[in-house]
Amino acid sequence: MSHAAILSTLAGEFARHRIRHALIGGMAVVLLGGSRATRDLDFLVHADDLPAVDGIMARLGYRRTVRTDNFSHYEGRHGFQGAVDVQHAARPVSQAMLRRARVRKAPGLRRAVQVLQPEDLIGLKIQALANDPTRAARDRADIDELAVSRRGRIEWRRVLAYFADFNLRHEGKRLRRRVTGR
Repeated sequence: MSHAAILSTLAGEFARHRIRHALIGGMAVVLLGGSRATRDLDFLVHADDLPAVDGIMARLGYRRTVRTDNFSHYEGRHGFQGAVDVQHAARPVSQAMLRRARVRKAPGLRRAVQVLQPEDLIGLKIQALANDPTRAARDRADIDELAVSRRGRIEWRRVLAYFADFNLRHEGKRLRRRVTGR
């Protein structure tokens, strides 16, 4: 089963059960105009909806192998299902990201999918690179890809605020200069 088919199935189940969610990670980068290879699917899910997500994932043949305060990881019981990572939206900032998410249709998907806004996806990538330096090259590449592909349609105030939140103000200004010339 392809990533597109699995994504369509999960998005349909999440919508049917009114799960507050949005696609994040490599597939979201692709749906927002970037190019990225990925091995799994990543979602941001409202913390209050996690018990329902556990039930949905179990019914679809996944088992949860990791649960922390901020993160859950599910493995498909069948090799074709792959892995699904879920970031928990427990704080007001991440819950606001979910409220701003928009539905996007992409070729190869049977249904439209909730996807974070590019600025918010960049914000999560900034958090990831600040928290795990071993991911820095991939996360910087994703940030650049999103900023360049959305060149004239980025809300720079929000992006620069995310950089500032992680004491990376200079990187944010450098990115804006590189992308916009200002």
